[in-house]
Amino acid sequence: MAFSQEVQDLTNSQIAPKIIDGILGGNLVAVRFLSNGRKFRGHNNPVEIKYQKSSQGGSYSGMGNFALGVETNTVKATWLPKSYAQPVTVENLSLAVNKNDGIVDYLKYRMQSAQQDMIDDLGTIFYGSASGNDPDGLANIVDDGKMQHCCQ
Repeated sequence: MAFSQEVQDLTNSQIAPKIIDGILGGNLVAVRFLSNGRKFRGHNNPVEIKYQKSSQGGSYSGMGNFALGVETNTVKATWLPKSYAQPVTVENLSLAVNKNDGIVDYLKYRMQSAQQDMIDDLGTIFYGSASGNDPDGLANIVDDGKMQHCCQ
């Protein structure tokens, strides 16, 4: 049986014991969103969102004239939970060969590679418009002047 070029490169060659990602430079949006994750609550995770600044503030002297009206500047946004999967498939024989003579842990490499791909894909989805099964992205969340598309 011939092993893939990837297995041959990671197992039979004397190379530095690490892999350098030459494709993905990191997706800052995905990393930021993923590092600030919060618990999802309920079936649609309602959250109050402030969508505009109050217009009632200002400078004054003496007793001043203050606005007394109540200004509404929040809406209740809801969204449905969505999931994302990144399958990792590895042949048992490739793992066995790498385990005996591997410079780089083949399974660990494949898992880290999948993780990097997933983070990059999620960053792209975060800019998207929630097409198909994708979660809401900025194109769907950012106010278009109507606020009906993401909020109730």
